[in-house]
Amino acid sequence: MTRHRIRLALSFATPLVVLSLAACTAPDPSAAGSDVDASSETPSETAAPTPTPADPSTGPAALTKPEARGLARSLVEARTGSFRSVTQLSGGRIERTGQYDLARLAHTLRADFDIGNEAFAVDAVIVGNDFYFKFTEADAKSSRCWSGFTYGDLGDQFADSGFLVPTEGSPGIPPELATLAFVEVDSDGQVTSDLYTTASVIGSRFVTALAIDPDADNLAPIDLTENGDGSLSWSTNLSALLDAVVASGAEPDPAIGMLFDTESSIAAEITGVGGSVTVQAPPDRLVVRPTGNDAADQRAFEQCDRA
Repeated sequence: MTRHRIRLALSFATPLVVLSLAACTAPDPSAAGSDVDASSETPSETAAPTPTPADPSTGPAALTKPEARGLARSLVEARTGSFRSVTQLSGGRIERTGQYDLARLAHTLRADFDIGNEAFAVDAVIVGNDFYFKFTEADAKSSRCWSGFTYGDLGDQFADSGFLVPTEGSPGIPPELATLAFVEVDSDGQVTSDLYTTASVIGSRFVTALAIDPDADNLAPIDLTENGDGSLSWSTNLSALLDAVVASGAEPDPAIGMLFDTESSIAAEITGVGGSVTVQAPPDRLVVRPTGNDAADQRAFEQCDRA
């Protein structure tokens, strides 16, 4: 186990299992052919924000080294909060919102992707070792039903999918928050965080294309701001992040450069720290656990949607 993985385990007092983001963009069998409206029983915190608020705002690095060292501790003590991130790409945008509860190792996620000719949404709920998600194509009605997995089953289910499924990390902790656990400030005041965790905000497809080693201790530059209302914001320029990837010795897919330009960025914020949140798994009757048999799984989702 590498140094930064040990540090994350100590910061959040939880065993290392799986970083939840990677599976969130995996194909969902329930997306096919469903024309049933989303149920009111769907966890409400995964709904897309309407109207879309302004992008998270971050200023120059504002924390001293002692403040940065106490940052993860204060977030852990608070236990709960909300997160939001906006990734601006060349010709695309990704927005992620959700709530987290560290005491239960749980969080919700709504991720909206609009990249080139692709537009889709992913809703997910992570509660301990249980992972639920559904995939909705642009302009399609969302299924009432969710795919349900345990993290130990993910590798088997998605072995041939082409998506990255990490074998370690911390369930229930979104990377927007986990990035803050790795914050460091050098003698020149430069703020950095773990490269793999920071890049994970973009999604598993991009982490795979960037070829970042999850076990390496490479760093990415970030700007970090502690806002007066108790919220925290951080951002990074994706050109600078790509430079850090190359400097780490990784050999990213050349095509990734088409999405990263000098204006591309990640902007994230943690708000409502210590506030009330609701993170609930979907009702059992609205959960289908795929078997890998496409025909049987399709029938199961159709039956679930009619229930």
